[in-house]
Amino acid sequence: MSSTDHRDRQDSDGEPDARDLFFDVSALRDGLSGTAGHSTMMVLGFSIMKILIALGSTAVLARLVLPAEQGLAALAIPFVMVAAGLSEFGLAQAVVQRRHITHREVSTLFWIGMLIGCCVTLMFALIATPVARFFDTPDLVPIFRVLSLYVLFSVLAAHYVSILRRRMQIRMIEVSGFGAALASAVLAAVAAWMGAGAWALLIQLLGAEVLNFATLAIRSKWLPSWPDRAWRRDLSTARSALNFGGFLAAERVVMEVMHNLQTVLVGRVFSQLEAGLFFRSQTISRMPQRRVVSPMSGVFLPTLSRVQDDPAGFRAIYHRQVSRGNLVIVPLGLILCSCADVISGFLLGPDWAATAPIMAVMGGNVATSLSLSSLAWCLVATGHSKQFFLARLLINTFLVIAMVLGLQQGLLGMVTYHMIAATFVQGPILAVVAVWLTPLTWGAIRQTLLVDSLVAVAALLAMLALRATLELDMVIIEAALAIAIMMLIYAVRIALNPGIRKDVLKALRIGPGRQARTR
Repeated sequence: MSSTDHRDRQDSDGEPDARDLFFDVSALRDGLSGTAGHSTMMVLGFSIMKILIALGSTAVLARLVLPAEQGLAALAIPFVMVAAGLSEFGLAQAVVQRRHITHREVSTLFWIGMLIGCCVTLMFALIATPVARFFDTPDLVPIFRVLSLYVLFSVLAAHYVSILRRRMQIRMIEVSGFGAALASAVLAAVAAWMGAGAWALLIQLLGAEVLNFATLAIRSKWLPSWPDRAWRRDLSTARSALNFGGFLAAERVVMEVMHNLQTVLVGRVFSQLEAGLFFRSQTISRMPQRRVVSPMSGVFLPTLSRVQDDPAGFRAIYHRQVSRGNLVIVPLGLILCSCADVISGFLLGPDWAATAPIMAVMGGNVATSLSLSSLAWCLVATGHSKQFFLARLLINTFLVIAMVLGLQQGLLGMVTYHMIAATFVQGPILAVVAVWLTPLTWGAIRQTLLVDSLVAVAALLAMLALRATLELDMVIIEAALAIAIMMLIYAVRIALNPGIRKDVLKALRIGPGRQARTR
């Protein structure tokens, strides 16, 4: 359907709907590369601040909530993440990806999402008792029932985020997320100090989602239209979006199942204490992915969606976004790989020393997370949700096999086998599918990832060699020197690349507080 067709669409009274202009993003193509670059740097700036909040919250909760109590929450959180992915049904991404969409279509998708979300929320509350019996932990029942609200609010927030992403109002999204993260962290710390135990973690998780939804709904100034007698027509026009979103929902569910299957296996095969250790290790290691990589999708997806018919522009934006983003995400992964013992001791304290080797292995997943995610985003931005889902099924088959094999070697073995499969099996599969279906080429992927990979390997070897050679009594000095070596290597990398050097200097000169504002 053409842009003119959509602008001429009429409401149920036969009059043109002026609210469609809210979703007209044709003007964003002018200066899109510059807008994307500024937005990326702004996302990275807010991401660093949110990581600091998350680290501080983790340090506080680790000292106020015992590992076994955190293990109790860890048994419930994987299920709620899967339920949230199912309830969204991928409808939010359809709002971002479609070339043209109207107010009525977005409203229809909103109410469909609300209906699905309510059904999944109810279903999640009903499975509380069977799951508690499965883990032989009766205390899980009330936790499941309270967490069911997270499912509904995640659906509501996701729709408003998608609307703002379509309009490239990234700053509004980031400010809202930052405020919600800060407020919920404070609430969780106060609750833990008052003896809430595992409930403090639930307060933080649920509070962040509720506050984020409320802020976005108020600041976006968009309200859905109520369903009327023309709802059948609206539903038919949204059918393609539902088809697209259905595969994305299925992919997210499969992904969340895989992400959280490890926790479920640990809780079933090992002890509740080990489940708590694994959960906290995973929480810390996934901070860069949740706080940096996931927010970057808010820039990556709408930008690539606008240039999906421009192969050269598509490849140029892919290269620029990934190469700049990896300057932040890869070093974070390297620090986790080489300094996990220091991070564990500083953030969690001596009771959590067993998390260090687990986090060190998970650092490999962090370092490769943006490179892998960017290939998936290319598929979503070009509308290939079905093929993306099928690729995810194939990838997860290999991941399950790897985890089962690694389980024979204990907890650390399971984590190690999963990391290896996630990097060396998932990456090639996604690359093949992306080159086949999107404007990406092997040359573009090689140009974007090869040098970064070589620099990362060199930096990691240098950091590990330095720590092995020094073996100081104060490990924090070792870690500081290792990080300094890594920063020196990356400084050379930036200095030798004119394009990256120009963007970094520009970002430092502008600063996160003065990034270009979206419309």
